[in-house]
Amino acid sequence: MPARHTPPRYLPLIGLLLAGCGAADYEARMKDTQQRIRLYEEESKLLTVPVNVPTAKNESGQPVPVASFTLRLPQTVSTTPSPEARGGMYYDYMPATIPPMTAYPWVSLAFAKADDAKFAETVMKWFTATGPASTSQYTTRLKVPFSRTTFENDTHWHSINLYKGTSQQVAIVYAVPKAQAQQAARAIDLSLDSFGIESSLAAAQKAYQPKGPLDRDVPR
Repeated sequence: MPARHTPPRYLPLIGLLLAGCGAADYEARMKDTQQRIRLYEEESKLLTVPVNVPTAKNESGQPVPVASFTLRLPQTVSTTPSPEARGGMYYDYMPATIPPMTAYPWVSLAFAKADDAKFAETVMKWFTATGPASTSQYTTRLKVPFSRTTFENDTHWHSINLYKGTSQQVAIVYAVPKAQAQQAARAIDLSLDSFGIESSLAAAQKAYQPKGPLDRDVPR
């Protein structure tokens, strides 16, 4: 396997961080720094900046955020949601340019109060699988738990991820053309890792620092 090298542009910063370390401490800090750089570059390649939060009109007719959260999406879609919830349910993040007559990736978000006992059932009613569905649990680097269901229909592979918090439930639906499912899996996991809401919101916002990999916290 080719050796991993630290990009030269980061070496002066690394030197400042590691100054004054003993041998064991130096090695541990170097490993941590290299981890930060690798993760930063992978995220920069695969993910967008944090999305624009969907809005809905309040009783006064003014647009207000539907939830307080942060999330980065795969680079294949836009960071701007649909202006209104599709079917009163889903805010869609589509590609900037939609190709004609072919399948394309998209992401949809849905929200509900924590006491909505039928939210998960309602989310799943929008989809029809053409084969067996797989269910699993996914916990992000920030310890945010998701219940995940994956399946295929005629054109797409879907990953439906449900979060249930103390005050809010969220469904994050990723859909990619079936031929792209395997290569999209890592971007989807990284996207979920960027999600912050309720008690994880501040940490997720802090984890995203566009100045560079050494100017942020990397959850372990």
